[in-house]
Amino acid sequence: MMALLVQSGAALGSCSRPRPRPPIISRSTHIRMSYSPPKPSNLEKSWLQGCAVSWLVVAAPLLLNPSEVALHVFALDVAGTYGVQQPAAGFLQLAATLMPLEAALLQLLASSTLDEAAVETRARLSASVVLAAGGALGACVAAASTGLTVVDPAGLAVVLALCGASAVSVLRPLLREISTDELSTLAASDTRSLLGQDTSAPAQRGKSRAIAPAAAADSPLDFFYRSSAIASLVVGGAFALSPISPLAVYEAELPVTYLARALFGVYIALLLSPIQIELYTAARRGELGRRSARRLNLLCAASIGLLDGCGNAQVRAQEVLVEGIESLPDTFRFEANTTAAFYTALLVAIVYLVQGLGTQAPPGLSQRRKR
Repeated sequence: MMALLVQSGAALGSCSRPRPRPPIISRSTHIRMSYSPPKPSNLEKSWLQGCAVSWLVVAAPLLLNPSEVALHVFALDVAGTYGVQQPAAGFLQLAATLMPLEAALLQLLASSTLDEAAVETRARLSASVVLAAGGALGACVAAASTGLTVVDPAGLAVVLALCGASAVSVLRPLLREISTDELSTLAASDTRSLLGQDTSAPAQRGKSRAIAPAAAADSPLDFFYRSSAIASLVVGGAFALSPISPLAVYEAELPVTYLARALFGVYIALLLSPIQIELYTAARRGELGRRSARRLNLLCAASIGLLDGCGNAQVRAQEVLVEGIESLPDTFRFEANTTAAFYTALLVAIVYLVQGLGTQAPPGLSQRRKR
């Protein structure tokens, strides 16, 4: 009887004592413990995939015959050596080399490939699509303010409408997963990291934002990704914002030439660079072996390779056009301005390709997935 009373008292005592509350993980931690990302709805997936296919359709004529696009949309005939003075068609083709990259990003966001990735990964990729759309719109407004001639408004309207549709398609699932304040914090953190002011390592997926100390310096692979991202920002910004083309072929530039050049710069700085920033973060985490990181490496390799091939072919064709012409301006230096850049881009693409094909998953990753 006494034993029964003791057990009853202990039970009542345990009920009366307040139970410890589970730890609260705030919304600002970016990555939640045991976090399961919200899945895009079937409608959102279809919208993302439709935009992806549309970008491939838009890129095809720009890649295959950019001179015809410049003629029919902007009434700019770049036949012969005039195409050297006003390389609008060439810049349109270079911008189009990164449109398949946007299509691939939209397809990734619609698929299950990024399910394993951290919230920041999906945020960076989604934000890159939105930033590229905003940059393209800004370039069009700037060109229009200087007297851009458009004889086929429908052609330009299709591209701008597709930019807007792509941005909207990624914004809804993005803002459902992360707040605007968190996006601002992430952007500030990435900026500090690129500038070498971040002395902390990113948190591992599945852990809170308590940050572990990082190594004193980046590894060679970390440095490669960081340098690639910075180079894309600098080069893309130069093409998008400079009043004169960084290639310095001719100082006089038509609004349509500026527009094509600015679009090329926007895609490098605002679409390619965020992917490189994500890979830099993955390298610092030791997560380059994840499926999402390998896919992004391969996409970077393909995009840089296509860009390098188209740019090299354009330069060789222009060298044939100007052969024997003695009245070229002093700023006209094909070899000095491009040869080193092409070889450097090729080496960079090879590194991305090797990382995409050869990096294995981190030890224990497959076992954690099975559990």
